[in-house]
Amino acid sequence: MKIRTKNFLYTSGIIILIVTIAFSILYLLMPNYYQMKKERELKVAIKLVVTKIEEQPTSLDSFQILSQESFYSGLTFILKDPNGKIIYPNTLQLSDAANLQQTNEVQQVEGAAILFSDLEEIATYSQTAKVNNDLQYLTYNEAFKDNQQRKYVLTVIYPLQPINEAQEVLLDIYPLVLLICFVIGAFGAYLYSYFSTKRITKISETTRQMTFSNEILANDIKGVDEISELSKDIHYLHASLVTTNEQLNQDLLIISKLENSKTEFMQMASHELKTPLTALSGIVEGMVHKVGPYQDRDKYLEVCQMLLKEQADLINDILYISKLDKIEEQKKTTFQLNELIEAELPKFESFVIKQDYHLEIALEPVKVKENPAEVQRVISNLISNAMKYTKAGGRISLTVTKGEFQIKNECEPLKEQELDQIFEAFYRPDFARNRKDGGTGLGLFIVSQLLKKNQLGYEFVPLEKGQGMVFKLFF
Repeated sequence: MKIRTKNFLYTSGIIILIVTIAFSILYLLMPNYYQMKKERELKVAIKLVVTKIEEQPTSLDSFQILSQESFYSGLTFILKDPNGKIIYPNTLQLSDAANLQQTNEVQQVEGAAILFSDLEEIATYSQTAKVNNDLQYLTYNEAFKDNQQRKYVLTVIYPLQPINEAQEVLLDIYPLVLLICFVIGAFGAYLYSYFSTKRITKISETTRQMTFSNEILANDIKGVDEISELSKDIHYLHASLVTTNEQLNQDLLIISKLENSKTEFMQMASHELKTPLTALSGIVEGMVHKVGPYQDRDKYLEVCQMLLKEQADLINDILYISKLDKIEEQKKTTFQLNELIEAELPKFESFVIKQDYHLEIALEPVKVKENPAEVQRVISNLISNAMKYTKAGGRISLTVTKGEFQIKNECEPLKEQELDQIFEAFYRPDFARNRKDGGTGLGLFIVSQLLKKNQLGYEFVPLEKGQGMVFKLFF
């Protein structure tokens, strides 16, 4: 069952229940309330009459006062002397009053007689007397003395018959009132259930749209109540899911590219390993069978040794690259950058002498806070790359200033297209396609990966006037 239907039925049922309870309370409490109200009125009326009688000089004046009050108020007054004898009215004109009052007693519910032997001890009281089993009367008695100190008892009688008729009328009109209240209440319940669930229905429709939408939907529910807050939370959740989904798609795309890159890397690595191994196998086979020039074993053993060293370097680079993603980030430490570079230079001393390079070094004492092992690998690869591509007798410059490291070398400048590819794995410029000139092709690739990992900026651009290349590393 829908909430709108439930709200309609619940609201209609509550209205019917409230009307029924209200009628029941009115039916049950009205007689008692009416009687209490009349008792208060009778007390006030009899005290007022007694006050007027006490001021009259003669009994005739008192009788006239009682006649006037009876005529205007509709009450019945009975005046008795201390012996209980009725002195007003002289003849009872009201049948009900005649039935209620006897010569020496008043008929009461309990059936007890009221004796007036000692008026000083009589207290004010009220009671209900039932006559002829049909009519109800409310009586009230007041003892007093007139201006001549004569003692009297004044009884006032008021019929309660109209209250019974009112109760019967309530029972008669109850079905009609209930029907009217039900019709009005049903209409109101329908409007309430419709408008109270309108926003919930809108939220439900929007939620279904969110299931098939990858865009953030506008929140049309305004307000500050709980339903509005629920709508805001749902839209916030959907926006978060859309953002997370977009980020996930981007991550999946990156992962897919990484997987493709790894696949391509393995294919290129296999090719780079396979080619020299094939050459090495051919040389060894020629040496075994003493074919042609391979009879000079000493010469080709040196060639084999060189090929094996290159393969060892290539395998080491490949293994290092494969561990880059798995290496836990080490805590950065502060060290002297100039001292780290000076410690690397002896490794290339023989190469500098052999190629007759002009090495210019200007290292200012600069402290940096980075991973020293990875910075050392970057510096080593950059120096090695510069020496591989610098022609014999060329100039190489190493400079350290605050926040920057530069390495310049005289070489053939790279073209724009080559600059876009120079940091890719196994890439070598057109002028260095073989291993002898271009190395393993992984040096700058490792440099770029390490710098990205450590979030260090860098720049690799040609020098002015085509004199060579400069690599700038920013700390």
